[in-house]
Amino acid sequence: MPADSTGRRPEPETGYGQQMDTAMTVILADGRDLAPQLDRDVLVGGYAEQMATVMHRALAGGFDGWVDDDLAFTADWGFQLDSVAAPVTVWQADLDLMVPQAHGRWLAAHVPTATARLAPGHGHISLMTRFRAEILDDLARSSGALLAGHAA
Repeated sequence: MPADSTGRRPEPETGYGQQMDTAMTVILADGRDLAPQLDRDVLVGGYAEQMATVMHRALAGGFDGWVDDDLAFTADWGFQLDSVAAPVTVWQADLDLMVPQAHGRWLAAHVPTATARLAPGHGHISLMTRFRAEILDDLARSSGALLAGHAA
């Protein structure tokens, strides 16, 4: 779709909410190519509602940011991974069908400050629900280290 005068692409004919509902229906009904059964099992009840709310808010202005993220998989990031000095934790699940486990291992091996947290027996979504507290703790530690480094 061409961008309008503000640089944003117009929303598709169907609303985002309808598109999200359709996507969730496909994943839950027969999403073996997108999510293993344990991820589909998580996409029910309260967590599914929370995830849908967050996704609605995140994408309310359009899909451009998501598209940019996907395009970044194939483009130069503008820096070398071995120059990253900030603490990084790479969380990766072995049953993740959205992000290959090999990518997580490769990324952790090429960022000198990376700590790999590999989660056997989990998928992309179950990883986030099972390890939510640990992931947030990692982010808090990393941001604390960064802030301490800037204060010095």
